[in-house]
Amino acid sequence: PIRNRKRQGLMPAGVMAKKYANLLREKLRDEIDSSGEKVANPRPFQVSSGWGGAYTEDEYLKDQGINLEDPSIKRLKKAWNEVASLTKDLLNGTPTGEQVVSIIEKAKVLFPLLSPNAITNDKNALASGWRELTNAAEIITRSELEFDSDNYNFIKRVLLKGSENKNPWRNEFDEDKFTSTAYSPYAKTEVAQVLPWLARFGKDQEVLNAITKLSADIDPSVRYLLCREVWRMRRDYLEELWTLLETRALQEKNGVVLGALANSLGNTFYKDHVRGEKILRLIYEQFLKSNVRDDDIKGTLDIIQWLHLENKSTWASGIISNIIKNPWKNLDLLGLVVSDLLEHINVKTLNEREDLFKSAKNEVLNLRRLGVTKIQIGIQSLNSNILKLNKRGHGIEETV
Repeated sequence: PIRNRKRQGLMPAGVMAKKYANLLREKLRDEIDSSGEKVANPRPFQVSSGWGGAYTEDEYLKDQGINLEDPSIKRLKKAWNEVASLTKDLLNGTPTGEQVVSIIEKAKVLFPLLSPNAITNDKNALASGWRELTNAAEIITRSELEFDSDNYNFIKRVLLKGSENKNPWRNEFDEDKFTSTAYSPYAKTEVAQVLPWLARFGKDQEVLNAITKLSADIDPSVRYLLCREVWRMRRDYLEELWTLLETRALQEKNGVVLGALANSLGNTFYKDHVRGEKILRLIYEQFLKSNVRDDDIKGTLDIIQWLHLENKSTWASGIISNIIKNPWKNLDLLGLVVSDLLEHINVKTLNEREDLFKSAKNEVLNLRRLGVTKIQIGIQSLNSNILKLNKRGHGIEETV
């Protein structure tokens, strides 16, 4: 609060932030002037002491070095904006049949501007167009609406061509830095997470080839998104799916991607427990070699727990036993294992005061007959004066 800061002789937080922003702006300006260097593109942000409004699409495109006055880019931008205007409210929704028809109509205008002969050589402008086009194809494919062969072939062409797009910002990827499920969207990431959905229309070798290729892409975010959704192939591509899961389990080293792979394995496991356990062992072994995060390995441990509790798997039981017997060595895994085990136990919890259990034996037996399996006793205080004032009915000795 401002009043408290004034009492302490401190500057109000808002004034302090504004003053600091001004100092930082002056420092940056001095550094640029003294270096004599000029940046190639406008700075993507400016230091400001207040809210300057929304960061518009045109500002973003200009920061990417795109010439918005170029007639070809103007035409391309108009086409992708017409697609975006129809899809912007459908990112988490399902389009109607009429909306799908409208989106495809606009997408068919945008596609020729991108492939096979692109209207411009500006890779950033093309990347924006491809992102909108593949996003539209993703929304249509996820809708699970039936559409005719012409529209299917068009959507397939868009997705297959989009799967060949390179990351517009980088050519090399550091696997060790991909440690969360966050990613920067571009054409290939959009395609990776929806191409398995296209499998519901039946077997298509071109689609299968593209999925297989993306599963080994150099960009870990692409592999993650594909492996997260690849289980959707299980109806018509079951044998190919098992092969893909096993191949990735043998080759994958990234923990986030392994977590996605385990998710797809969990959704396919019921089809063949023996084959599923074989792949699960491979995934677990890869996890032990990588930097494990709780979120990544949780899906794998969930399946191991299920095998241990329901299938009485000797291997799974051995894993659980080893984690519990060596808690300090497996401290990160122990918490996940214990929490999962408790979810499988029918626990009825009772919170009570210590003094209600003076005749502990009889009380516990009575509660057990009522189905209580866990008693949580709250210790109010270890100060005898406080216990007396609160009329707890017991002292420190009884608590201990």
